[in-house]
Amino acid sequence: MTIKETELLNNLRDESILTLNIYNNFRTIFFETCSDYITEWTNPTLCKFNGVSWITLKNIEDDFSWKNISNTIQLIKNVIPSLTFNEAELFDEFTIVKTNLQKNQKIKSFNTLDEKWTYVFQTADIDGDFPNLKIVVEFLMCIPGSNANVERIFSDMNNLWTDDKSRFDVKTVKAMLVVKHFFTEDCSGFHDFLLGNKKLLKHIHSSEKYLPKESKTVILNTQASTSNTC
Repeated sequence: MTIKETELLNNLRDESILTLNIYNNFRTIFFETCSDYITEWTNPTLCKFNGVSWITLKNIEDDFSWKNISNTIQLIKNVIPSLTFNEAELFDEFTIVKTNLQKNQKIKSFNTLDEKWTYVFQTADIDGDFPNLKIVVEFLMCIPGSNANVERIFSDMNNLWTDDKSRFDVKTVKAMLVVKHFFTEDCSGFHDFLLGNKKLLKHIHSSEKYLPKESKTVILNTQASTSNTC
């Protein structure tokens, strides 16, 4: 145990919040969770994502090929085994899209993937709605290009949940992050929304958003007991 850990543990013990046994249980769970996460996200399956650059439509002649799309289908099936494709229809959809892209160079004028593929699906001459190719494209576009957005949320969470504001309940912090990142109303609109929701205002003014100190002790002891039982 490091010096910093010992110092923090002593402070928590003095406040009757944490004991050595409870801390060790949480410490073990934390490192096991981290290890499981790293193992999961270094799975060899992830290496196959290297062959999906066709989604960018930057090199239509070489990257946008049936072989690459077939490999992508196998990747998707490894991740979602229950998902099915009609490969005959998918091949027809691929052929029509590639033919149109080879004839029409306007695709190069778009900057983002969503703009490119919206244009592709709107202009391709086909009966139907690309039921198979859309699944492939949607799957790839759901993969984050980086973890910047996650890091941004963690940063905002640290700003909300500080040493001076440590009594916020987990649900309260979650709600605050959701409001900050997903509400699109301006200040005036959000103000009107709050005034029109009496039940929400009541919850905001109540103490339910805080976790009492004694409740923290109960939660920690309960979780530690559960871990020992398991």
